[in-house]
Amino acid sequence: LQHYIEDPLLVEGKKCHIRVYAVLVRRGTQFTVHMYNSGVMYLAKDPHDANTTDPMVCLSGGNISKTMRMYPEVLDKLYPRKFQDVLLPQLQQIVHDTCDAAANYLECYNENTSCFKLIAYDVLINQQFKCFLAETNVRTIEFAYPPQAFRQMLYTDMLDLYFERATSSRWLPVLSRAVPLRAEDPKNDVARVQEGFTNAHNAPSVLPYALLLTLCSAVLVGCIYRRG
Repeated sequence: LQHYIEDPLLVEGKKCHIRVYAVLVRRGTQFTVHMYNSGVMYLAKDPHDANTTDPMVCLSGGNISKTMRMYPEVLDKLYPRKFQDVLLPQLQQIVHDTCDAAANYLECYNENTSCFKLIAYDVLINQQFKCFLAETNVRTIEFAYPPQAFRQMLYTDMLDLYFERATSSRWLPVLSRAVPLRAEDPKNDVARVQEGFTNAHNAPSVLPYALLLTLCSAVLVGCIYRRG
């Protein structure tokens, strides 16, 4: 129930979206978030046509390896410097605003005091290189189609970050702040969370409510964080 992006950024003549990975780490009352500077992008099956509603044209993704590409490599070839100079700051802001808005309501699984969670953002981009948050995936992050080398690199970097063995330059620091030792009840501060999600994608829609419900329901069932 969002505004339809009528002028999407095209890759190989097709509509696309990118998947942005972020890892959330909590150690006692310290909460940090890092964003990965590379990832996968999904293309629609058929070339873009503004005059059709054919799902094969209008919908990108579908978890099909044939329509998957890697960024920033592809974007750098088609649109030099746009990812680094224009898109990356927007993506960092999206991750910052959503995580900051929800930070006080997230707690470790099974009351552990140290834990982490990998989440993934699906982001649409228009031809003016403006980013729009489509959804946030907080439960199961599937890696069925990204190349094995990328999966191994991401997992290794994530574990190195969590266990403080090393911090790869591929992880970009996005947020670091103190949080309550016990998660707050989101009902006490719905307005602040709503504002954070609204700022994150800057497009009027009911999506912020859906994101809030997804994150908060995940907290309640104890699946927002993996055991550390």
